[in-house]
Amino acid sequence: MLTLWNDENIKRPERSICYSLEPMYKGSIEGESLTSYIQRVSEAHSVAVSSLVKYLIFPTIYADDTQEYTNNKLYKSFYKSYALNGYNQQALFILHALRKLTCRKDLDDLTWLKIAPLLSQGDIKVSRHWCPACIYEQNNENIGYEKLIWSLNSVTLCLLHNCYLESICPLCKKENKQLDLFSVIGYCSKCNNWLGSNLVINNNTCKETTYWQKWVYKNVEELMKNEMQEFLNRENILDAVSNFLIKNFNPTNNSISNLASNMGFNRAVLAQWKSKHKKISFESLLKLSFCVNVSIGKILNKENEFSINRNQIRSIKKELFNKKSYIRLSIEEKRIALNQYINSEEYPPLKLSDVIKQIGYKSNESIRAFFPDECRLISARYKAYKSKEKSEQVKRIKQQINECVTTAYEEGKVLNKSYIQSKVKVGKQFVNHEIREHIKEVLENSLKDYH
Repeated sequence: MLTLWNDENIKRPERSICYSLEPMYKGSIEGESLTSYIQRVSEAHSVAVSSLVKYLIFPTIYADDTQEYTNNKLYKSFYKSYALNGYNQQALFILHALRKLTCRKDLDDLTWLKIAPLLSQGDIKVSRHWCPACIYEQNNENIGYEKLIWSLNSVTLCLLHNCYLESICPLCKKENKQLDLFSVIGYCSKCNNWLGSNLVINNNTCKETTYWQKWVYKNVEELMKNEMQEFLNRENILDAVSNFLIKNFNPTNNSISNLASNMGFNRAVLAQWKSKHKKISFESLLKLSFCVNVSIGKILNKENEFSINRNQIRSIKKELFNKKSYIRLSIEEKRIALNQYINSEEYPPLKLSDVIKQIGYKSNESIRAFFPDECRLISARYKAYKSKEKSEQVKRIKQQINECVTTAYEEGKVLNKSYIQSKVKVGKQFVNHEIREHIKEVLENSLKDYH
């Protein structure tokens, strides 16, 4: 007997708009970052990161908002893309959108949201960092992703290859944002140069740096895996650090001055932590845990009872931290360094401010005062390069404008300024006097030919 099929009670599987890519090494210290995941999703769909964010992620975020998102908000997200891997609302919004688009529920480990109360803005790197050896090996294995741990300011080494993380492209000498309009994993977003290399393995020869970085990795991994998110709030962190110092450091037993000296801090800073008058940064908490040889998790857990003896405290060197230090060179050494750039065949040439950063100085004021001739030559070389580049661009645009005459005839269109601008999309270049005059000349000649 024929019966009608009732499909009201059938549960249809949820369909994702984007490919449901699985995060790389989720739940591990080698896990993927959110900016890396966005790049992989865009690559899987053969679209630029800018298109994915503009046409899918942002509309999903603002779907229930009465106000439409603006280009200003869109480009601000790229300008401050370091926040995407961080711990604030921006990371939360992007995660929420990606969960909807990919139908994945396991994206929480792509950001630092799990340990958000421990972090501040200074704990997240503004620019993109990577391990060239990891990029090199990933390419050989046909996988590519960037690790979340690389975005933490306290992390300066890749422990797998015992090498320093890089932040400057070896070709164009520029830093990259964590996420750019046309970012591609493993490539510079400025010049598209590949960032992988196996020549950097074991370029760290300092055992103390390795020992310190192992401590950082170990503590971060414990915190990310530990189910103590409910306990982690700013008030509880202040209480825990204060109680730890009060119980273990007093004038008769361990002096707080001795601990401060081993940490490289002023005693007054630790006294403020003890009295809960000052928030402790994540890097300072790492230093405290290292010096007392107790993990951050144990320090923050009030249930753990332990005592610190004076012999247990160890010192930590200031040189281990990723601080901007500027090289002190003699006058003659500065002159030699500047002349190396003047005589270099590197192309494109660096501008003066980049040269000064390369030799380890913050500003060019003092260098200009002592070496006016050398600075003038470096600047002149860069200006000549920019002038030549602009001249070639103008020449190329003129050629494209000339081709518009034939194109307009073939398409049966009226040749005018609007038509040329629609075909030659170079934006502000039309403000250039030489190009404007050329357009005027092309239109006048076209009109003469017509008559």
